[in-house]
Amino acid sequence: MVWWLFKKKSDNQVDPEAIKNSFSNIKHDMNHISSWINHFKSTHEDHNKKHVDHTNNHQSLLERIEKLEQLLASQQVITGVIEGEKTEEIVTEDLPKTTRLESMSLAERKICSILNSLQNENGGGWVSMKKLAEETYPAKEYRDSRSHVSQLVSKLELEAAMTKKRKGKFVFVHLNKEIKELFVNKAKTKKKPKSSQKDS
Repeated sequence: MVWWLFKKKSDNQVDPEAIKNSFSNIKHDMNHISSWINHFKSTHEDHNKKHVDHTNNHQSLLERIEKLEQLLASQQVITGVIEGEKTEEIVTEDLPKTTRLESMSLAERKICSILNSLQNENGGGWVSMKKLAEETYPAKEYRDSRSHVSQLVSKLELEAAMTKKRKGKFVFVHLNKEIKELFVNKAKTKKKPKSSQKDS
């Protein structure tokens, strides 16, 4: 029975090698944690430095903008004096104006022009979409050009350049008054005779 008691006592003793390994593992973990803390500290300091740099750059930009505004405010108006004569103030009304036709695409302008001609031929009445498509794209079958012409007409209708209506299975279109007047004015300008100088 004595040998059993001594054996039991030796089993309960702590292995010094195990203690050494445990402390080694703890030390390794602490070093790992320390490296992460140093990493986060370095990153935080880097972010702080960048924030300070951004703040300084922002302040510098604001100062430059303020100086530019002061410089522009101190400049003389375009209506300065050149050789003792005051130049005329430039206003937007003096610039050439763009008409509704000139602001359209070539395809939109073309279809408006053809519709205007067709309306002139039938006394200003409505024109069928099929007739408009055939005149706009004479080399194509109506089934091939119908979709494209329909898209153009829908766009021009949204821009208040045309009006569209349906009668049964057929769709008719009509050029709005404002656009039609542009074609009339354009025609008058072309027909206006040039002034001839009399021989002296």
